Amino acid sequence: INAYALASAKLSLTKNKLNAHVFASNVFSNVEKKYNTLVSNPPFHSGKQTNYVAAETFINQSACYLKSRGALSIVANKFLRYEPLLEQSYSSFISPQQNNKFKVLTCFNK
Repeated sequence: INAYALASAKLSLTKNKLNAHVFASNVFSNVEKKYNTLVSNPPFHSGKQTNYVAAETFINQSACYLKSRGALSIVANKFLRYEPLLEQSYSSFISPQQNNKFKVLTCFNK
């Protein structure tokens, strides 16, 4: 949906010397296989309006697109309360890094 977000993700991978598959998809609409790791900064805006549908859908469906013992890591603004959603889909999660603005939440598939 957002070409800028795709370009930014690819640039971040290059700058950090990481190799990953980045592709356009409306949440999981173009995802056809399971992965060891999913990494996302789920959107919570639609233009200037706040809209949590994509982020909530991503979190709720993410476990289905992870291999057994796969990991999901999301970056989120500190004020976003994704933890209750993650508790519904995953048995546990950790927040390995955070500061006063952002947090990283990592979950492991069963």
